[in-house]
Amino acid sequence: MGSTDVQSDALNCDQAIDELLLRLPDIGSLFYALVNGWYLGEWADYSSCLADAADSQYVLATVRGSYKGAVDFTRGGEGKYTDGFTTRMGLCFPKQCTIDEVRSFTEELILGYASGVGWKDATVDYEAASVMNEKESAFTGSTFAVLGLIALILGAAGAGTLVELSPLGDREEYRDKQQAELLQEASKFRRLTQYDAVLLQRKTDRARTCLLCSMIRNGVLLNIQPRGYRNMVQQEMAEANIAPEQRITKHLKVFNGLKGGAVLLVVWGITFQFAWFSVVSNPEEVGTMSSSWMFNIVSAAVYTVPVFFFCSAFLQTMSFMQKDEQIRFTPAELGKFYLRKIFRYMPLNALALLFVLFVLPLLASGPIWSNYKTLVGPCSSMWWTNVLWLNNLYPRAFDDKCLPWTWFIPCYIQLSLLLPPVLALSRLGRVGPVLIAGLALAALLLNLVINY
Repeated sequence: MGSTDVQSDALNCDQAIDELLLRLPDIGSLFYALVNGWYLGEWADYSSCLADAADSQYVLATVRGSYKGAVDFTRGGEGKYTDGFTTRMGLCFPKQCTIDEVRSFTEELILGYASGVGWKDATVDYEAASVMNEKESAFTGSTFAVLGLIALILGAAGAGTLVELSPLGDREEYRDKQQAELLQEASKFRRLTQYDAVLLQRKTDRARTCLLCSMIRNGVLLNIQPRGYRNMVQQEMAEANIAPEQRITKHLKVFNGLKGGAVLLVVWGITFQFAWFSVVSNPEEVGTMSSSWMFNIVSAAVYTVPVFFFCSAFLQTMSFMQKDEQIRFTPAELGKFYLRKIFRYMPLNALALLFVLFVLPLLASGPIWSNYKTLVGPCSSMWWTNVLWLNNLYPRAFDDKCLPWTWFIPCYIQLSLLLPPVLALSRLGRVGPVLIAGLALAALLLNLVINY
């Protein structure tokens, strides 16, 4: 630390501002002098304040009250965490200044401007945004542990993928050129299950252990089609003379269209919805847009969820009922079904949760970045509800849930667990369809009672 830094750190707020006035020719000091926020609705330049102004901090001033003027996007905005319509201003001050000192310098001036543009009974709240962001982005022991775990998982995934794609770990008998050609022919995709069988046949016992972490193999187990399989499907689609029973693709193509269209619609609708978690600068225009007939396209995004559930229910039922009837409802087969459904996405979900809680806070900052802490705050005590697929049910209030926007996957898993008992009713003869129809009607009535 140089002598200039030592002298700067020793100054109080008044002395730092006096020192600032003596250095006004310095372009960095102009960010202090101009304050970059006297026009209501301007947020100042967060990055410029911290990067270009020496020893600076960014303070966010929020004007609240009753706004009686014409709503204009330059006058403020509204969002989930703004507590109604507010105006926010960015102030660039020396680090030595406390929030109380910033208030004493600026509150009277800000209230005067607010009164002049139509605010009544206005108050000003101050938040040391950059100081808070600096504290939140500090590395902790938990952060290092999570980063180390992620690095370990990525390293294992890379090693496993390398073993799968290369001759590493191949059995000695398959290294012969003739055997390799036969194996290559056998590995041409006709079924995803066949891919795994050929792969395991090729590798040694030690290499099979590495394959547990392979991204490609695990993707196949999650029904993510690898490139070789997709290429075979495309070649097959171009040939019209292949018998139906010999085709790779036996799925119903209509579901690809349903799911693809639903994905596009849900991305559009959710993007609009989550804009409210920030600050919408034109809330009056949003009200006008929501009243137009074109807005039905956005509001219809809620109906993509039943489409996804319908597609999943149909395909799971078809897959389940194609099993041999003698083993379909045996304890071993049901146990395999339930374990697969419960644990299939659990590792990926847990890793995503760790990333959101410990890594993502290090990657961003800004005037309203404190909203992120509020958003993920419930996970400090309710993380287990997300891991165990319960966060859609408990806690009841949306804002008390851990990552509440991830509710779809718990719903999907819970409904999947109900599938075997419901299908078992079909074995009761004529009574079975009646009971299934009764359950469907009861579900509709329960949904009506809960929501209305």
